[in-house]
Amino acid sequence: VGAKLLTLSQLKTACRLPWDNNLDEALKRRVHYSQTAMGVDWGGHGHEDEISYTTIALLGRGAGGKVDILYGERLSHMASEVQEAERVIELYGKFNPQFIAHDFNGSGGMREVLLRQAGLPKERFFPVVWRAMSAKDIVIFMMDPDNADRDYYAADKARCLGLCIMSIKNGLMSFPRYETITPVVDDWLALYEEKMEIARGADVYLIKRQPKKSDDFAHACAFAAVGMWHKVDEWPHFAQYLQAQITPAMMKAVSPNEWALGP
Repeated sequence: VGAKLLTLSQLKTACRLPWDNNLDEALKRRVHYSQTAMGVDWGGHGHEDEISYTTIALLGRGAGGKVDILYGERLSHMASEVQEAERVIELYGKFNPQFIAHDFNGSGGMREVLLRQAGLPKERFFPVVWRAMSAKDIVIFMMDPDNADRDYYAADKARCLGLCIMSIKNGLMSFPRYETITPVVDDWLALYEEKMEIARGADVYLIKRQPKKSDDFAHACAFAAVGMWHKVDEWPHFAQYLQAQITPAMMKAVSPNEWALGP
């Protein structure tokens, strides 16, 4: 049974940044952030049964680990791999992010080759491969002993996307005004959680995409956000945020018995 992870109302509430989804606005706001990143989810060229576009997100991390998506765009499905690389290079030159987090799986490795041949330094990349590894660290550096160009970061897909969705719900991830960033921001609504019952051991929870819907922008944001959190080792602290929201009046409104967890 699939469970929807985010409602349209919650997403619209998260579009609280006081500017339009405009590149010039993002460039002006960049100076206010201690850390910046670009997230890229490469489109699925040649997959006729999928709705997939190369999508780019520009992010800034502020105080308390909060992440703002300053700008997002979706490239035309008619764009070639070279044209996509050219657009990434153009945005990189204007925004000057501290790193580019991107989907290293499939053709992502070839896209990185194009970008590096164009002059982007290797140390500015944070290549990510989504994995299902709930029993391990959320992000693991994978070194290729034979080819340093194939090093990447394995990240647990369900936990990373889940952290981003929790951040959206709890005011720790924000977007520009909703009317100006649709339809790309609606990619977050395509994600749902599916529970798989395992005969032995704990149940497994997966995050999947609804059929015939795009989720590329969600992944672009998640790649960059996970890269930010991992690099500074500062992950979202939801308990701290919720404690700040609980006022004395709210505490008085609930009797002690209502906090009981049962016998």
